[in-house]
Amino acid sequence: MSAILRLGLRSKAATFMGLLAVMLLLAAVATSWIFIDLTRERYGAEVVRNHALLSKEQFMLPVARELALSQKLADSDATRNFLRDESRPDYRKAFFAEAESFRRLFGEHSLFAGVIASRHFYFNDNTLAFSSAPRGTMQRDVPADAWFFASTAKRTPYNFNINTNQQVGVTNVWVNVLVTDTDGTPLGFVGTGFELTHFLQRFARHDTSGLSSMLLAGNGAIQAHPDPARIEHQMVTDKVPTQTLFRLLSGPDDQPRIQAAMQRLRTSQSTVETLNVTLEGQQQLMAITWLPALDWFAVSAVEAHAGALLDSSLLLGALSVLAGLLVLAMILMYFGTHLLVFKPLLALSQGVRSMESGQYDINLHLTRQDEIGELATAFNRMASRVQRHTAELEATVSARTRELTDMLTRQQDNIHCARMIQHAMLPQTALTETCQGQLLVLWRPKDIVSGDLYLFHRDADGWLAGLVDCAGHGVTGALMTVLAHGAFQTAIDRVGSHDPAAILNVMNEIVRAPFAEQLASRQRVPTSMEAALVRIDPGQATLTYAGARIALYCVDRDGTVTVCKGGRRALGEKRQETYQSQTLPAQGLDCYLTSDGLLDQSGGPQEFGFGASRFAGLLGTLHTLPWADRLETLTSALTDWQGQEPQLDDICVIGFTAMPDPRKPAGDLACSSSTTPA
Repeated sequence: MSAILRLGLRSKAATFMGLLAVMLLLAAVATSWIFIDLTRERYGAEVVRNHALLSKEQFMLPVARELALSQKLADSDATRNFLRDESRPDYRKAFFAEAESFRRLFGEHSLFAGVIASRHFYFNDNTLAFSSAPRGTMQRDVPADAWFFASTAKRTPYNFNINTNQQVGVTNVWVNVLVTDTDGTPLGFVGTGFELTHFLQRFARHDTSGLSSMLLAGNGAIQAHPDPARIEHQMVTDKVPTQTLFRLLSGPDDQPRIQAAMQRLRTSQSTVETLNVTLEGQQQLMAITWLPALDWFAVSAVEAHAGALLDSSLLLGALSVLAGLLVLAMILMYFGTHLLVFKPLLALSQGVRSMESGQYDINLHLTRQDEIGELATAFNRMASRVQRHTAELEATVSARTRELTDMLTRQQDNIHCARMIQHAMLPQTALTETCQGQLLVLWRPKDIVSGDLYLFHRDADGWLAGLVDCAGHGVTGALMTVLAHGAFQTAIDRVGSHDPAAILNVMNEIVRAPFAEQLASRQRVPTSMEAALVRIDPGQATLTYAGARIALYCVDRDGTVTVCKGGRRALGEKRQETYQSQTLPAQGLDCYLTSDGLLDQSGGPQEFGFGASRFAGLLGTLHTLPWADRLETLTSALTDWQGQEPQLDDICVIGFTAMPDPRKPAGDLACSSSTTPA
């Protein structure tokens, strides 16, 4: 034992697992040998063969007795005389006197006679009052009477039939013996019957051991089965049977193998045939034997794993041995693994949980010379190192966190200050006064500051409104708006405010100038600006528009939307374009400009962009609403479309009446704007 304790962990585990494997192997070999030998070689085929032979004898013994008595009665002169002329009282009295003595000898004390000439049917048993009068007359068109006419036509000496006799209302297994005159002329039938339920209880049963029996006619029709619903009735007729053994088989070659076995039995090549089949969906071992007197077959079947195939005492002994070995093996495995593995591993596990909870001052006291001892020593070193590194890391993280927090606070303060400055650049007050409140402004930055900017300038002859969508958003876009605002003011100083196209062309030169080197080298820099300017000349009642990738949406009094498209290139792009102005009549027009932040905003059931066509359709429904309601409707439509989707870009929409009507009520002149970030 001391030598084993000095081994390494893997050697110890291998030693104990080897002993356990040997014990389990011995138990498995012994148990498997007993089980397989007794079940497959000794008990399996033998039990089912004996059961089939026993079932045959159990059936033939009472049947042979009943058949012999019926044949004896059929050979009686009293029977022949009665069947020749049933109208004579002396013949009738003599027959029924003799028939009653035979009836008391039959197993179920029942007897019948059928007269071919008159088709009268006579029947007596213990349940009915004795009668020498006919119980009924056989009819060709009654299915239950078909046995009578079929047996008369076939003229076989005797037959067996399962039938419900309509004359007496009894379902029996009938023994039908043909009575012939001295010259061979058929006179009628006599015989007896087994009540079907008694017959099945005595023969076709399915006991708890898994063994079951059945009787088959020569063509495979089932004549006795534990389930009465599977029995084929009226087999004495020439009808094609529907309840056959072959219908219960599902194996690919079960039917031809059973038919071959039946043929071998008929030719006396064997007395019992055994074969494995799939019967009613289960693998079963089947034995078949032939009943020559009837040309029937007795069949016994047992489930492949039925308990009847096992010797319970031997199985119990084998299981006891196996259980004892397993218990002993489990005890050895438990104490061995607990002492050698589980106990030290539990200490290591507790140490790991302590480290997980943040306790690093751990020292495992495991003085062993195997792998677990080495693991404990390494764990102690690791815990000490983690404790030291954690303290250093916490100090470093704390210092860095303070620095980052201070930096973030300063940046946030600067950005909020930039927002206030940017908001001050927006000409909302001047635009509201000029439009007499008949306008809407939706300015919704994606971040704190925006890359979208709307513009306004007024002179003696009219006024100019515009929108600029700078590349990028956040701080980058906000800085570009400063450049755009300055370029707008400088362009007006150079070329005046009457020609929007001239202003855009000058703004393009101003925007491109600081980035000439980057544009020449084809570097990807966010210098582009989409823009649109609208000049309103009240004296001429005209509207002049020029755009750089931002369209003008004009809505007339009946809600018709006209889209004026500007240049295809933005300001500050690598490829330049000369922008052109478009002049329209201004009377009765409402004008709208929007950045692509609204048009590209994803949402809806398919998560598509809002789109220019949907925006134009929405504008066509707004012209009858007051401007304050227009802003609310536009905002609601955008919110509903966006749903839970994040805002993708800065959004800016401005709308105004080209020729404000000073006669409108004061309530309609209030400015409607939204400049709150989403």
